[in-house]
Amino acid sequence: MDPRTGEYDVSYDYWDEYVFPLEYFEAISKRIGNMSAVGHMREHMTPLLDQENSIILNKIVYNAIHDGEIPVSELDQLEAELNHVEEHYDRENSLVRYFIECFRELIAAARKENNPIVF
Repeated sequence: MDPRTGEYDVSYDYWDEYVFPLEYFEAISKRIGNMSAVGHMREHMTPLLDQENSIILNKIVYNAIHDGEIPVSELDQLEAELNHVEEHYDRENSLVRYFIECFRELIAAARKENNPIVF
Protein backbone atom coordinates (compact mmCIF):
# COMPACT_ATOMS: atom_id res chain seq x y z
CA MET A 1 0.00 0.00 0.00
CA ASP A 2 1.24 3.45 -0.87
CA PRO A 3 1.21 5.28 2.49
CA ARG A 4 0.66 8.62 0.76
CA THR A 5 -2.43 7.67 -1.24
CA GLY A 6 -3.71 4.49 0.39
CA GLU A 7 -3.67 2.90 -3.03
CA TYR A 8 -2.71 -0.74 -3.28
CA ASP A 9 -0.13 -1.66 -5.89
CA VAL A 10 -0.77 -5.28 -6.69
CA SER A 11 1.99 -6.40 -8.98
CA TYR A 12 1.83 -9.58 -11.01
CA ASP A 13 4.56 -11.12 -8.84
CA TYR A 14 2.42 -10.70 -5.73
CA TRP A 15 -0.58 -12.38 -7.32
CA ASP A 16 1.45 -15.08 -9.05
CA GLU A 17 1.04 -17.46 -6.12
CA TYR A 18 -2.70 -16.69 -5.92
CA VAL A 19 -3.59 -16.74 -9.60
CA PHE A 20 -6.40 -19.06 -10.56
CA PRO A 21 -6.74 -20.34 -14.09
CA LEU A 22 -9.65 -18.87 -16.07
CA GLU A 23 -11.35 -22.27 -16.01
CA TYR A 24 -11.66 -21.94 -12.23
CA PHE A 25 -14.27 -19.21 -12.76
CA GLU A 26 -16.15 -20.90 -15.63
CA ALA A 27 -19.07 -23.16 -14.87
CA ILE A 28 -18.77 -24.72 -18.34
CA SER A 29 -17.01 -24.00 -21.61
CA LYS A 30 -18.03 -25.18 -25.08
CA ARG A 31 -16.60 -24.53 -28.52
CA ILE A 32 -19.27 -24.70 -31.20
CA GLY A 33 -16.89 -24.67 -34.13
CA ASN A 34 -14.86 -22.67 -36.60
CA MET A 35 -16.18 -20.18 -39.18
CA SER A 36 -17.09 -22.93 -41.59
CA ALA A 37 -19.00 -24.91 -38.95
CA VAL A 38 -20.89 -21.82 -37.77
CA GLY A 39 -21.84 -21.01 -41.37
CA HIS A 40 -22.99 -24.58 -41.92
CA MET A 41 -25.14 -24.53 -38.78
CA ARG A 42 -26.65 -21.17 -39.72
CA GLU A 43 -27.47 -22.42 -43.19
CA HIS A 44 -29.30 -25.44 -41.80
CA MET A 45 -31.11 -23.67 -38.95
CA THR A 46 -32.21 -20.50 -40.80
CA PRO A 47 -35.21 -22.14 -42.52
CA LEU A 48 -36.36 -23.51 -39.15
CA LEU A 49 -36.36 -20.27 -37.15
CA ASP A 50 -37.93 -16.82 -37.18
CA GLN A 51 -35.05 -14.84 -38.68
CA GLU A 52 -36.06 -11.52 -37.12
CA ASN A 53 -36.50 -12.71 -33.53
CA SER A 54 -34.25 -15.74 -33.21
CA ILE A 55 -31.63 -15.71 -30.48
CA ILE A 56 -29.78 -18.50 -32.24
CA LEU A 57 -29.61 -16.68 -35.58
CA ASN A 58 -29.08 -13.16 -34.23
CA LYS A 59 -26.83 -13.74 -31.24
CA ILE A 60 -25.05 -17.05 -31.70
CA VAL A 61 -24.53 -18.09 -35.33
CA TYR A 62 -24.85 -14.72 -37.00
CA ASN A 63 -21.12 -14.66 -37.73
CA ALA A 64 -18.07 -16.56 -36.62
CA ILE A 65 -16.18 -13.70 -35.02
CA HIS A 66 -18.14 -12.01 -32.28
CA ASP A 67 -18.71 -11.79 -28.58
CA GLY A 68 -21.80 -11.23 -26.54
CA GLU A 69 -24.06 -12.77 -24.00
CA ILE A 70 -27.44 -14.35 -23.58
CA PRO A 71 -29.01 -13.13 -20.35
CA VAL A 72 -30.84 -15.48 -18.01
CA SER A 73 -34.09 -13.74 -19.01
CA GLU A 74 -33.68 -15.10 -22.57
CA LEU A 75 -32.90 -18.71 -21.68
CA ASP A 76 -36.52 -19.87 -22.03
CA GLN A 77 -36.71 -18.47 -25.56
CA LEU A 78 -33.36 -20.03 -26.45
CA GLU A 79 -34.51 -23.38 -25.10
CA ALA A 80 -37.75 -23.14 -27.10
CA GLU A 81 -35.74 -22.45 -30.26
CA LEU A 82 -33.48 -25.44 -29.55
CA ASN A 83 -36.56 -27.63 -29.06
CA HIS A 84 -37.96 -26.46 -32.40
CA VAL A 85 -34.67 -27.07 -34.22
CA GLU A 86 -34.35 -30.48 -32.58
CA GLU A 87 -37.81 -31.47 -33.78
CA HIS A 88 -37.22 -30.39 -37.39
CA TYR A 89 -33.54 -30.62 -38.31
CA ASP A 90 -31.96 -33.22 -40.57
CA ARG A 91 -30.90 -35.99 -38.18
CA GLU A 92 -27.84 -36.71 -40.31
CA ASN A 93 -26.44 -33.26 -39.54
CA SER A 94 -23.95 -33.93 -36.77
CA LEU A 95 -22.95 -30.26 -36.40
CA VAL A 96 -26.49 -29.17 -35.60
CA ARG A 97 -26.88 -32.10 -33.21
CA TYR A 98 -23.62 -31.07 -31.48
CA PHE A 99 -24.82 -27.44 -31.31
CA ILE A 100 -28.06 -28.51 -29.62
CA GLU A 101 -26.20 -30.68 -27.08
CA CYS A 102 -23.73 -27.89 -26.27
CA PHE A 103 -26.41 -25.27 -25.75
CA ARG A 104 -28.53 -27.56 -23.59
CA GLU A 105 -25.52 -27.92 -21.29
CA LEU A 106 -24.82 -24.18 -21.39
CA ILE A 107 -28.45 -23.38 -20.54
CA ALA A 108 -28.41 -25.81 -17.60
CA ALA A 109 -25.21 -24.25 -16.24
CA ALA A 110 -26.50 -20.69 -16.76
CA ARG A 111 -29.67 -21.52 -14.83
CA LYS A 112 -27.77 -23.26 -12.06
CA GLU A 113 -25.33 -20.35 -11.66
CA ASN A 114 -27.98 -17.70 -12.45
CA ASN A 115 -25.53 -16.13 -14.88
CA PRO A 116 -25.69 -15.37 -18.60
CA ILE A 117 -24.13 -17.45 -21.32
CA VAL A 118 -21.11 -15.40 -22.37
CA PHE A 119 -19.07 -15.77 -25.53
